[in-house]
Amino acid sequence: MINHLIIKKLFLLFILLLPAFFLNCQNPEIFVNRGHAKYNVQDYEGAIADFSKAIELNPKYSEAYYNRATIKCINLYDYKGAIVDYNKAIEINPKLTKVFYLRGYSKFEIRDFSGSITDLTKAIEYNPKLKEAYYKRGIAKWSLKDYKGGIYDLTKTLEIDPNNAEAYYNRGTIKSNNLQDFKGAIADYSKAIVINPKNKEAYNSRGFAKNNLQNFTTAINDFTKALDIDSKFLKAYYNRGFAKTKLEDYGGSVQDFTKAIELNPKLAEIYFYRGISKSKLKDLEGAIVDYTKAIELNPKFADAIFNRGTLKIVLGKKDDGCLDLTKAEELGYQNAAEKKKLYCQ
Repeated sequence: MINHLIIKKLFLLFILLLPAFFLNCQNPEIFVNRGHAKYNVQDYEGAIADFSKAIELNPKYSEAYYNRATIKCINLYDYKGAIVDYNKAIEINPKLTKVFYLRGYSKFEIRDFSGSITDLTKAIEYNPKLKEAYYKRGIAKWSLKDYKGGIYDLTKTLEIDPNNAEAYYNRGTIKSNNLQDFKGAIADYSKAIVINPKNKEAYNSRGFAKNNLQNFTTAINDFTKALDIDSKFLKAYYNRGFAKTKLEDYGGSVQDFTKAIELNPKLAEIYFYRGISKSKLKDLEGAIVDYTKAIELNPKFADAIFNRGTLKIVLGKKDDGCLDLTKAEELGYQNAAEKKKLYCQ
């Protein structure tokens, strides 16, 4: 029996090794064929050279422009170069409609979201079942703060591909972060988790949405599940610590914030919240240390400056505390002036 895979490989080898004198002919098809062969063995630069030679021989060869552009887009991440070639391909052959999706994809990658939406819309007109175009257009709309438009496109993606976990996750994130539809977000994150039970981001984001609904106990379960998947997931430690604070488990929150700080010691907010938990545990000196660190990282952190000043006054360091309250007032902290009247006259 003939092994078709072996025959294919031999053909590719033959194309790659065509004698130089044969390749000196003026037939661009030969270079296009060899370009495809090089592409199939992941010689992307060689393939581009051959497609370029084909274009040199026939400047109206739209498919050669398209093929060169696609390697630049998909394999070499040269999105600007890809767009130039796609423009040329569609200029030569306006019926080459497969250009629109990949040109829209390339524009998305260089953050030309408006241009991307225009091309992706065109791609959808030619192929209303192109789920990738709906998905990418939805993310582009989201990036331009068209949240309802983003949800519409992600919903269309899911109508075509009901098992697209990323579409559920991103639709949930728009609902949670931008529209404050936390119940809707939880439903989407739950669906994403059913499709991909190892999606730590979906567990963390569902927990975050539950935090916003004050469902702190079940939120903690989600953050813990995310940490079961990735024990170095900083956001989950931070969010779980916050939920534990709300449940007055201050010891547990200090542990989680400490773990988050071990993973990234440059985040002022985590020191601030650990300082609050230490304060609740009557570790006022420890809280001051954390507020001081938060202020070092963010000198305009008015909340941390105010809290540190208040604790200094409680510990009998009135002058230093009043200096902090004055600074907090200068930064616009609302309660600082009232606190100064009480303690700094």
